Order: sequence, then C-alpha cells, then structure tokens
Amino acid sequence: MAFKIAGKTVFLCDCSQSMHLDEAYLARTLNGEGDVRVHHELCSGELAELEHGLAGSDAIIACTQEVAVFNSLVENAESTPAVVHLNIREYAAWGEEAEKSGPKIAALIEAAVVEVRPPDPVTMNSDGRTLVYGKDEVALEAAAQLSSRLDVTLLLYEAPDLPPPSAPAFKIFSGRVQQVIGHLGAFRVEVDEYREKDPSARTSLSFDSVLKKVELQFDLILDLSGGMPLFQDGERRDGYFRVDPGASIKVQRTLFELVDLVGTFDKPRYVSQEADLCVHSRNKQIGCSRCLDNCPTSSIVPANDAVVVDEFACAGCGQCASVCPTGSLSYAVPPPVSQCEIFRRLLARYLAVGGDDPVLLLHDSTMAEALLAIGRFGRGLPANVIPWDVGRVTSLGLDAILAAITYGACKVAIAVGETRVEELHALRGHLELVDVIFNGLDLEPGLAVLVEERDPTQLEETLYQFATDAREAHQRVVDKALRLGGKRDRMWSGLNYLKEIGTVPTMPISLPASAPFGNIKLDESKCTLCLACVSVCPEGALLDNQDKPQVSFLEQSCVQCGLCRVTCPEGAISLEPRLDLTEAARAPRLLMEEDPFSCVRCGKAFGVSSSIEKMVSKLKDHPMFKNNEAAIDRIRMCEDCRVVDQFSDKQAFAVGTRPRTRTSDDYSEDG
Repeated sequence: MAFKIAGKTVFLCDCSQSMHLDEAYLARTLNGEGDVRVHHELCSGELAELEHGLAGSDAIIACTQEVAVFNSLVENAESTPAVVHLNIREYAAWGEEAEKSGPKIAALIEAAVVEVRPPDPVTMNSDGRTLVYGKDEVALEAAAQLSSRLDVTLLLYEAPDLPPPSAPAFKIFSGRVQQVIGHLGAFRVEVDEYREKDPSARTSLSFDSVLKKVELQFDLILDLSGGMPLFQDGERRDGYFRVDPGASIKVQRTLFELVDLVGTFDKPRYVSQEADLCVHSRNKQIGCSRCLDNCPTSSIVPANDAVVVDEFACAGCGQCASVCPTGSLSYAVPPPVSQCEIFRRLLARYLAVGGDDPVLLLHDSTMAEALLAIGRFGRGLPANVIPWDVGRVTSLGLDAILAAITYGACKVAIAVGETRVEELHALRGHLELVDVIFNGLDLEPGLAVLVEERDPTQLEETLYQFATDAREAHQRVVDKALRLGGKRDRMWSGLNYLKEIGTVPTMPISLPASAPFGNIKLDESKCTLCLACVSVCPEGALLDNQDKPQVSFLEQSCVQCGLCRVTCPEGAISLEPRLDLTEAARAPRLLMEEDPFSCVRCGKAFGVSSSIEKMVSKLKDHPMFKNNEAAIDRIRMCEDCRVVDQFSDKQAFAVGTRPRTRTSDDYSEDG
C-alpha cells in the first residue's frame, strides 16, 4: 500500500542515491499510513510507477527539480490530481548537516499536507490594441514591428525630424499623455495637444495645427518616452511596459512579450475583503487609512464607509492585508488561516520528532535561487533552519509572526529577496512592533528579523549564525493552541502566550503610533456625554448604558482607528497606543458618567446636566433667547413639556406691534 498522509500519496526520491533518506525513520516520524518507499529515479526509470500512483489520488512529490516532467504526467492523467511539489534535497538532504535533518524533512512533508485553495481568478481580455508612446525613431521602429501582429497607435510627444513611413500599417499622432488609468485590456489614456498626422508630408513627419484633448482606449501600452512612468508603480501594472529607449535588447524582448498578450488572461484575486469589518470611515469622517497609506499601486480607494480594492490593478504585495487591524482585508495566496495551519503543522512535527531550536525561514520565490545555490554549492542549510515559501513576504502581518513564535519558532527570519525597498515599510513596522512588545515583556528582542542578504555566500553565513544563536539560547517554546478565528483573535492569542513565557511587566506597554492596540483618553471637562463616539465605534470598544448616562471603554476591542476622536464634537477624545495584557483590558472600564438631568417643569429625567448647560451657554446670547428667561427655561424642559409650555405662553410666538398699514394717501403725503 502506497504511503499516504491525510489521503495524499507521498512520493519520495533520493535522486539517484545522491542523498540518504531513511525509510524506517520516515515511517516512524511521519503521521501517515501505508509503506514508506524511497524511489531512486522517480523522474525517469520509475516514472510509470508515479503515473500509476497518481491515479485517483492527490499527491505530494518531494522533488522540484523535474516539475515540468511531473506536470506533463499530471496533465495527461484522467483524474487530474492536485499535486504539491516539495524540495527536500537542497533544503535538507544535501549539506554538511544532512544527517541531522530528519526532523526537518518530516516537518516539510507534514506541512505540505495543508490544502491551500487557489483564489478565484480575475479575468482580463486583450484584443491587441496597443499604444506606443515615444519621441524618436526607436518608437517608430517599435510600432512598425508590432503592427504586423497588433493594432498599433504611435503617439509622439515631440515632432521629430523623421521621414514619414511610405505606407504605415499603424496610426501616427502627436500629443502628450496627461493621465492613464486602467489595466491590461482596459486602459484609458488622456492625451493633451493631440494632433493628427499630415498625410501630405514629404521629407519629415508633420502634424496639423488643431490641438485637441482626447481620451483613447487601449489594451496594451509600450512606454518608450524615457521619462517618468505613467503609473505610480508601473512595473507592477499588467499590460503596461516601460522600457528605456536606449536599451535596445530590452526593447526587443519587450516586443516579443507584447505580441503574445492577445486573448484572455487570468490573475489571482490576491486580496479578500469583508467590508463590514472595515473601519475606514463613518458619517464622512475618516478613521483608519492604513491600507491606503501602504498600497504602492494606488489600487485601493475609499467607497462610502469602507474601501474598495481594484483587483485588476492590484499587484499582490499584500501590504494592505498585513496592516489592516480588523482583518477586513486578508491575503488570499494563501489565506491567513491556511498560513497559520502550515506553521502549526510544520513546527509541531519538527518538535515532536526530536528537532531542537527551530529557525523558521520565511521567503518567497525571489529567494529560491539563492537557497538552491547554498544547497548545491555551499554547506547546505543548517538542520534547524526550516525554509517555507509564503507567497509574498510583504503580506506577513503581526498575526502571522506571532503565530510562528507561538507554535514554537525560536527565531523567525524573513528573507526579502528582490522585494522593493518601498514595499518593506509595513513589514519593518511589524518587526519593530514585535521588538517593542518583547522589550516590554522582558523577552530578548530580535526574535523576528529581516534577512536582506541576496548573495548565497552571505546568506549562508547569516543563516548559520542564526542556527548557532538559537542553539545557544535554548529558547524552547512548546506547541501552543492558537485560536484560528479572526485576525484579532489570532493576534490576542499570540500576545497572551508571550505574556505567559515572559516576565510579567508593569502594564501597559507603550507602542508606536501605528499600532492596532491602545487606549482612548477622555477629557471629562469637555465631554457632554452626547454618545456620538459610541454610535460611530465600529468595533464596539465604546459602550453606553441604556439605564444611565455613561460611556465605557473595552480596550481589547480598540483598533485605534480614530473614528471616535474625529467624530467627537467637543474634541474630548485622544488616542494612546499601548498594549495592556491584564484582565482589566478585557472588561469594560467606565470613562465618564453623570446623573440624568430632570425637567424643570415635570421632573422627568432626560439628557445630562453637562449637555443641557452647554446648550444654554451657547444659545443665551442668540436673539431668540437673549433677555428671555422663559425661552431659556424651555431648553431645560423635556420634549413634551417644551411643546406644552410654548403653546400655553401667548407671547411665545409674539412678533411685536403690528405696523400700520400704509395706503396710497401715505405715499402722496410723503411726496
């Protein structure tokens, strides 16, 4: 019987016996059923056995070297099984610590069992309508080459001294691009100083004198202007290609790529959204803007009380999801719950089978070559360094980092690879916040760090240093149950665990301004208990009392969105970022209360003294109330008595002595 874990057939291969895989050890350490077998030539001589084993079963193939061969086999299978490819050769079994890497191999196989459902795709359609934007013969030649395959429009932002093509297969205009919005298959280009080509030009291109402002639509854009990009993050905008016109080889490569972009194309819907959890705004007052501030492509825009992600323009960096304090935005490649489950299985299996002092190395595909180089040409990865591809490291938030620590990682190293510097702002903020929390809990900081080395030799040295530090520290963290509910649940579960392993400090811990935890301060001298803050709080952190005028605060629910602060008409609220892990933060805390104000006519309780007297002080000098004690008294009456009193007072609607009616005789006398 083939070896299976969670219903998935596991195929192991020692790559022509270039590495040692102990079948007996794997049988003991892997939580599966059936007979463990190590193949020798799974990609060639034993390919028929693999084909037979894939029939009717999803699989884990512990080889990434021959993915193309295996995928071809899967595509031709009748059932089209789901297959996960896993690298245990360079990551564990090749290297000077290969003999000690058994727990890591078992952990990697165990984690591969977690089913990660691919996100729903976003579909884009391109008919090949292409804009070439430039100023000289490079743009002209590019347009000529593309015109045989695509519907090309050449837009020149200068009038170059170039001979006109004798019979161009593309349209030529002059103008300057002012604005571009859209994506592959749906670009809208606003052009200023738009002029049509003069067909009678003899020796050089010329254009008519009529200047227009037009909007054009294209599927693809080739920007050879050599100036500022037409998009904020143009390199990440599907269908937009910006190339230095002086780099001829890159220009030609781009032309080859462009001609293939006709048809229907799918991209992942990187971000999932629950609009009900968004704390962006209420009543046109802006609260949280963390996602807007961190999106490098401006793909997020406000929409009433929430935000909307342009899934076509989204480049998938995941920063928005990482900084979202409520989980309204969550990364879908993979989803956060799947990510946490992977960490749990990975570290739990490693520790359960005798692994010590694990260093969890989180990376994306941009680090693959460097890690492979260490395994092939260097010392190999240390036995206690466990690599895992997380999709995009910039999607990692505080909840994921805390989950890895909670589940047993002695150190979390995040390798950023080719990630752009401007995309690391959010991640750096999370790591700084972790250090602040660790300092506050008297734990050693630096448990979660960025690894920015890209050179394999330097990276290898850094990882071995991490491995040594972890072994010397002997910071053994046991497997701990972590609530896998919403984002806030995961974060609080991890924070409470840190409190358990740390020294109980003096609470609260002061945090940076961007932290999603904190207190609110209420200036009682300004507050009138209008309860506008309660009505606007999206997380239920501010509470009222139906039986008595009061406002309470539940600190654990506060995300520091600031909606209460910007909504308060008296300016009585300020934010205080901090972390309180005591029981006091889990229960409502009374901020202010007053006795109800009693109607001066009937004695019925309504409102509070501070609100009533505030209104009196603001209205007493108004013409309707000045020197009118009766009118002022009505402010101190309940809604019923106010009406009764107003209609019983014959002078309430008085407008003074009626003026004498003037006649025509009066006008004659005046004349």
